[in-house]
Amino acid sequence: MSILDHYKIKSLTPMNPSINTHPPYIHGNPVIEIPYDQDGKNVRATLSSYNLPCSSVKENTRVIEAFGNLIGKEVEYTNVSKRKVKVKK
Repeated sequence: MSILDHYKIKSLTPMNPSINTHPPYIHGNPVIEIPYDQDGKNVRATLSSYNLPCSSVKENTRVIEAFGNLIGKEVEYTNVSKRKVKVKK
């Protein structure tokens, strides 16, 4: 007995293989946000999270931007301001 017979499915609806585009995103294009720092630690951490190799700061930024283009995401470097939470001493 097949699964189709078990669930009493008599016909199959064929999938249209010509539709292979992604539906539009509701909240804008997907991005990879990286907090900006001069020594490149955040870029290196992002590369490590995607299991990509790391080297110099300049090479790391080139690799993450190429990877973003490959997976269809835009890379944005966000500006980190001072602490927003004040610590009482």
